[in-house]
Amino acid sequence: MRKFIFLIALGLLWSVHAWGQEEQAPAPETSTVTSSRTMPTLERPDPISWNARLGAGTAIDPSVFWLTFEGEVQLDKFLAIGPRAQVGFGDVTTYTLVSMGPRITLPLGFFEWYFGGSAGLAYRDQTNVQFSNFMFELSTGLEIYLLKNLSLGGALRMNWISSNAVDNIPVVTGFVSGHF
Repeated sequence: MRKFIFLIALGLLWSVHAWGQEEQAPAPETSTVTSSRTMPTLERPDPISWNARLGAGTAIDPSVFWLTFEGEVQLDKFLAIGPRAQVGFGDVTTYTLVSMGPRITLPLGFFEWYFGGSAGLAYRDQTNVQFSNFMFELSTGLEIYLLKNLSLGGALRMNWISSNAVDNIPVVTGFVSGHF
């Protein structure tokens, strides 16, 4: 059932993206002269592509080692959507946050500045007492392209959890990204 719902959601996203594109006439062929001194462009492979990110860092308060995992469908040059998973390991508390949401990217040559948001569920295990809550996350960061399909970056995330004990968790992470 979950696969069916995921396939329907993916199909809807694809149809919305295809609906927004117009047919373009082929550009007339022109000869271009390129200088050997021009810098190569390191843009995304194709507008419709996949992104995978793996990051590590720390939560500012409470002091927790933090891992992040992201997988996204890049719908165009500026918009991606996909699931995010965050896991925090503390002395007495373990956090697991799973969410889904969009990410908006502003390309700046070799750099990309982005901001995103997501909503999902938070699971907290504190000295063998488990808590489940809703969560909302806002993030911003900068990616630097090393190769066409590889980038490094840093992110600042703010996670809000619907809990009386822990209401927000600010997180700073560094990550490596693959773009396929």
